[in-house]
Amino acid sequence: MDKGQIDLVQLFKFFVKRKWVLLKVISIFVGFGILIIFLTRNHYQSSIKFIPESSSSTGAGDLLSQISGIAGAGFRNLGTAEKGISPNMYQEVVRSYPYLHQLSQEEISVASKEPQKIEDYILENIKPSVFQWIKRSVSNLFRTVSSSPPTIASEPVTYSDSVIFTRKELIPVFNQLREMMQLENDKEAGTTMITVESLDPEVSAQIAAKAYKLLAQYIVDNKTSKEVQNLHFVQERFEEVGANFLDAQLKLASFRDKNQNIMLSSTRITEERLQAEFNLQNTLYNNLAMQLEQAKIKVQERTPVFSLINPAIVSSQPSKPNIPLIMALMVVMGFIVSFLWLLVAFIRNEFSTAYRA
Repeated sequence: MDKGQIDLVQLFKFFVKRKWVLLKVISIFVGFGILIIFLTRNHYQSSIKFIPESSSSTGAGDLLSQISGIAGAGFRNLGTAEKGISPNMYQEVVRSYPYLHQLSQEEISVASKEPQKIEDYILENIKPSVFQWIKRSVSNLFRTVSSSPPTIASEPVTYSDSVIFTRKELIPVFNQLREMMQLENDKEAGTTMITVESLDPEVSAQIAAKAYKLLAQYIVDNKTSKEVQNLHFVQERFEEVGANFLDAQLKLASFRDKNQNIMLSSTRITEERLQAEFNLQNTLYNNLAMQLEQAKIKVQERTPVFSLINPAIVSSQPSKPNIPLIMALMVVMGFIVSFLWLLVAFIRNEFSTAYRA
């Protein structure tokens, strides 16, 4: 063999003579793949696809314009509509602690068991990884060997601030939920898909449905929060003014009943005062009734609509382990390793032969 060159004919003959090495290495990798398949528990996927649509319904907008025109210029605008959460932000929403906490508290029906929270189901079925198992075992060993006195745990600090999440014991549950759940946005088609993978096909479908409903409600609440707050305020004022209007109406009617045939100036002045109060409360009541209808229509107008394309389906085919993919990878890896091994052996053999010559 010339320096820096490999005789392909000799290389081919070398490979043919040692084809048993190739078969042996591939067999080892195939056996390793079978072991992986045997040790991997079956997982099942369930997906739900939907189209997040903006609200701005024409019917509600037209009705709102008509009522605004009747109410007058003073009630023509309730605020400029703001955009809600973009579909590109859905991934951040479903990975946030508040969303995962609320999802973990949802109940699902597990076969042959009473309905239980998703949190309890995950805690029952979660299994630590090899690294986590080794870390836990080493930690327990050091804790057993150590002769230091146990430390007295201090009382946990509690926070009243709603922006501070204190349920640290649920972090493993949240991490597991993040691994189980994936969200994908198709910008071209304008669709969003939530995929859940678990050990039970029915559980996967139920969690996917719960995740979809919770996400939809989260987006609706976020987009209509100002309008709902305004509706509650107007509703409270309408009920308060309604009570005052009824009270003024009853006072005026009662005064007239008691003073029908009395023509005193003080009586007329009192009646005029009660009439003016009644007119004021009547005007406020009518205006607030108009604003209340406006607020209700505004909430309806701002409420986004979600079109469900594919519902969650209970799958009968496991998504893991993917037997064809695992076996194909093992065969390819076995071939590559054995090829490199034989190639290195051939080069060393040729160089040693050339050196002896």
